[in-house]
Amino acid sequence: RLYDEAIAMTEREIITRVLQRMAGNQLQAAKALGITRTTLRAKMKQLGISLGTAVQCRAEAQDEPAGGRGDQ
Repeated sequence: RLYDEAIAMTEREIITRVLQRMAGNQLQAAKALGITRTTLRAKMKQLGISLGTAVQCRAEAQDEPAGGRGDQ
């Protein structure tokens, strides 16, 4: 069970980062990952990744000051 959780966590991080880098473009993200768009969408569903959340995380990260979150 620990192995499966570690793999899922790693996949979630990689897919989210690639989606962020590609500004949410699933076709470009799939190409960068070496998988089909259909496989990417299935992985996103399996891992609970929403396109809006992935892209929003990127926008928030760009707005943050270098020292961390600005709301503290």
